Order: sequence, then structure tokens, then C-alpha cells
Amino acid sequence: GDTLNNKLRAKDSVVGKWLAADYDHRRAVGEAYRLALGRLPTAAEEARLLRDLDATGADRRAAWEELLWALGTSREFLFNH
Repeated sequence: GDTLNNKLRAKDSVVGKWLAADYDHRRAVGEAYRLALGRLPTAAEEARLLRDLDATGADRRAAWEELLWALGTSREFLFNH
């Protein structure tokens, strides 16, 4: 909902920090999984996400916000947190 979206879009959000630190997609995926799920992605998860993120083009912010939104609303997150 709006609460999560507003937090992700905030300039000082984790996504903003990743952009300021010039993260690449691989590093963002690993950090997103660690933060949201407390684990690293499997090789298959990482490969699929990197393929999808690379296909989004240059808008890393929007892509990473969507990644975090997806993880934060996933069954794994909801059942473990």
C-alpha cells in the first residue's frame, strides 16, 4: 500500500542509499534478500532477478523499489516476519 510505497520512494530510503553508493543489480538483490528475508537469494532466484532487472533499462530506482515491494509482500516475508 501507500505506506510501503512512500517509504521506498523516500530520498533517504534504502534504495536511495544504494543509488548513492552506486550499487549494481547483483549487490542490490543480495542486500534486498538479506534485509527482507534474512537470507541470500538462491542461485536460481538471483539469476532470474538479474535477468529481469537488466531488462528494465536504466531506471534502477523504480526496479529496486519493485524488488523490495515484491519481497516485502511475499509469502516468505509474511510468514516469517
